Amino acid sequence: MGGLERHPLRTLDVNEAELHVIGALPFASYVLANVTGDVQAHEHRMSMLAMALSKLRLFSRRKKPFLLLYCACMIKEMGDPLMHTLGRGNLIVASCDPLFARDFLKFPQAFSHAYRRGVTIPFYPHSLAYDDGGGGHGRALHSARSGLMFHGGLGRYDHGLRDTMLELLERVRLAGNVRVDTQTGEMTRGSNRSGYNQNSYARTARSYRAASMCMVPAGDVPSSRRLFDVMSAGCVPVLVRSYYRMSVDYHSFTTSLPFPLSIDWRAASLWLGPITRGKIRGQCMREQEGWLHQWHSQSTADLETTRRNARAVFRAYLDVDRNPEGVVLGLLREIEHRLKSCDLTMSRPDSPYANNNSVDDPTLCPYNDGASICNEIKCPGFWSNWGSSPG
Repeated sequence: MGGLERHPLRTLDVNEAELHVIGALPFASYVLANVTGDVQAHEHRMSMLAMALSKLRLFSRRKKPFLLLYCACMIKEMGDPLMHTLGRGNLIVASCDPLFARDFLKFPQAFSHAYRRGVTIPFYPHSLAYDDGGGGHGRALHSARSGLMFHGGLGRYDHGLRDTMLELLERVRLAGNVRVDTQTGEMTRGSNRSGYNQNSYARTARSYRAASMCMVPAGDVPSSRRLFDVMSAGCVPVLVRSYYRMSVDYHSFTTSLPFPLSIDWRAASLWLGPITRGKIRGQCMREQEGWLHQWHSQSTADLETTRRNARAVFRAYLDVDRNPEGVVLGLLREIEHRLKSCDLTMSRPDSPYANNNSVDDPTLCPYNDGASICNEIKCPGFWSNWGSSPG
């Protein structure tokens, strides 16, 4: 929000502006209510925001788009009055994952539709994981890092993806020549997260900074804050996506990743799509184990190139703390593309999003890239960013 306020193209002339930013953060208000215990104050703020927007003729006439920043899946905390009001405007939602909207079916359809068609922005990474890349010069050496790592919970609606990933990591561990650091347990949600205090997350952050390749599996939705923690720590992210989910829901590796117009995600990450069931699961597991060994141990130069790319991408477009202007640049570039290339009416009554998890609809703007499933497949569910093998 501060980056938007300081942007050189900002104007206070409402008639001149091509985009209007709603200067309120509903989820921040909800968090404040939790901290202070004053839930009624939050409800009052949301009601006042709904009232102010409903009285704003520029909003109700839908001639100009309004941007809402809302990075949370807890949509009901906004309250029905505000959601109904937001749904009546020409709304662009900036969220951390538009596929959260699949859980909004019982809420106002117009708002859910706008959320699903929104622009993806990065999660806020944990500061404990940040690594400056060797004195700020970006020259971290591969020799200073070693091994694969994953710390996190398993209870996700992922069709067995995380369990399969851990089985794959165990195979790598048993081979004996690559260090594997795994720790299972909830870090961010549920009753078990109390076990993850500052010290235990500091251990995870140290593992991010020590490992050469960090596994970033999808969860209930494709995105994860883990990706941005990993990139801030200078570890090469290995995006792990369910072949089944991509096949059925038309997801791709880049679905729900932020700023595809600015970031070449193929150059800044590795991609792995395990088979979680079926006759060829074992064969694919063996190939994927070999692929991980190759990237870790036999392609130092290629892995370092990917690490440098990931570090540069994070600093340029994803570092909310140290470069909010870069985040704003990526966001506004996506919005500009949307305004020039996409349907602005948001009035289609039979949105496919109301019935399934598909991210593609040819009459809408394919912001979150559900169409570009990689075709470089050796066995189903096996991808890498540069073909079948490193180098």
